[in-house]
Amino acid sequence: MGNVGTYSGLIGAVFAGGQQTIEVWQAYINAHGGLNGHPVHIYMEDDGGDPSTSLTDVQQEVTQDHVIAFVGNLVPLTVSASTSYLQQQDIPVIGGDSASLAWWQSPVLFPQAGYVGGGYEAKLSLQEAIADGDTKMGLLYCIEDTDCTTAYQYLDQQGGAQADGVDDVYTSSFSITQPDFTSQCFGAKQAGANFILFAGDGDSLVRMANDCAAQGYDPLYEADSIGVSEEVASDSNLNG
Repeated sequence: MGNVGTYSGLIGAVFAGGQQTIEVWQAYINAHGGLNGHPVHIYMEDDGGDPSTSLTDVQQEVTQDHVIAFVGNLVPLTVSASTSYLQQQDIPVIGGDSASLAWWQSPVLFPQAGYVGGGYEAKLSLQEAIADGDTKMGLLYCIEDTDCTTAYQYLDQQGGAQADGVDDVYTSSFSITQPDFTSQCFGAKQAGANFILFAGDGDSLVRMANDCAAQGYDPLYEADSIGVSEEVASDSNLNG
């Protein structure tokens, strides 16, 4: 089998443990007789979050390593790069990050997680904020990932926030390569946002929380689990 993941680069820290997990699974399966008596070997590649590299990695594992399936691909920014090729070769991908709608739009992708369409994760975040008594939302979403823009479309363009009783007082896009969030912090603070729904990576969330703290702005932060890294959990500005 094969595995391609984003284990380095801008969001690599979120998925770095994926390689070790695959190795543990491989060792466990083989220690218990393999799959239908066949020992399992998994070829692993790191695409670094680059779509062209991801496609090349997938093609190499199919043509040179002769993999018959991929397992646990963690490719939130690059999943679409190889989907057409995998469909042509009739090679399935069993499980992975399940972070974008692409996982539910291809006959060769088999997500193990719940459906992310319709702003489901964003709706859960709203419910958490409302339970905490916060109803004035600042929405920040990254431009690199369709999962980020899906949250924006549901909450802002489709009126999902308003339907749940939340006032969308500030909205801004950002790039995961963006070094500074001072302008967004100022804008959200001036607009009166008492919670931030952050659709992006963990490193960017830490940078924003630090920049907002420097302005004396301390909102509640809501983020998808896919963006929660060890750095997020240990950052004092995010209160654990």
